[in-house]
Amino acid sequence: MVAGSGLIMVIRHVELAGCGELVELTFLLREGVPADVIRVLVNQEINVSSMLLELLRMYRIYWERYGDEGELLRIIRGIMQYFIGGIQSSRELL
Repeated sequence: MVAGSGLIMVIRHVELAGCGELVELTFLLREGVPADVIRVLVNQEINVSSMLLELLRMYRIYWERYGDEGELLRIIRGIMQYFIGGIQSSRELL
């Protein structure tokens, strides 16, 4: 999963266990995944721990809250369009 990953989205849609995304982010960062390819999306009904907020700030990881599944899909679509557009732009520079 990690090697060669271009864009990684961590989505916290329902509360299943406490701070699972914190463990996932820590693993990704320790494995050398650049913070600028990680996006974290959290349902607005879920509390975000202070430890997760600190990790997001420290590594300047993009994160956003969403209200429902429709909004989540719009955000994902936008992230993918910006990400793909950035890849195409960097290839044009070569």
